[in-house]
Amino acid sequence: MKVIAIDHPAGSAMMLPPAIDVIVDSAVVLPGKPLFLPDFDSEWMAMFYVGVRISRLGKNITPKFAPRYYDAITVAMRLVPVSIDRELRAAGRPAALVDIFDGALSIGEWCALPTDSSRPIVVNVKNSTMFVGSVIDAVNDSVSEISRYSTLKIGDVLLPLRLGASLSVKQGDNVSVVMDACEVLKVRIK
Repeated sequence: MKVIAIDHPAGSAMMLPPAIDVIVDSAVVLPGKPLFLPDFDSEWMAMFYVGVRISRLGKNITPKFAPRYYDAITVAMRLVPVSIDRELRAAGRPAALVDIFDGALSIGEWCALPTDSSRPIVVNVKNSTMFVGSVIDAVNDSVSEISRYSTLKIGDVLLPLRLGASLSVKQGDNVSVVMDACEVLKVRIK
């Protein structure tokens, strides 16, 4: 399984070629398990992404046929060590270190895709409500673009849209994410 996060803020056009991060599978926190903050940074930021689960093997997929290649949607929380990320980016060095540590990503419970693709998705993160809008067209474009460079396999996770909310987190915090009135993600930070 690979997890591909695209730096594509919701509501904006995707940059081409896309800016991506590949998150290793050992960095994913299992559902229901607490997230332990590593001791190598003192400041942590949680960023939230819409995620889709790839359900079919595919390469060079056109946007028209992209819906055939994913079967579920969720919200994922990506944890970023702020000072290390800032330091690496300021020096012009690759920032891949922020994607490989254990606990870097919490993936929510998978939900059925919206039956009406034009219906907006409403996401609530710690009492902050975001109307993401219709995400299906953006997801289809992302699936198509990423499949130009990499074969998508069953079980891969694509994080095609970064939500506007980011949240400073610390030990003792509880973060929950509700998508369309259904709690998809609940993370205890220790």
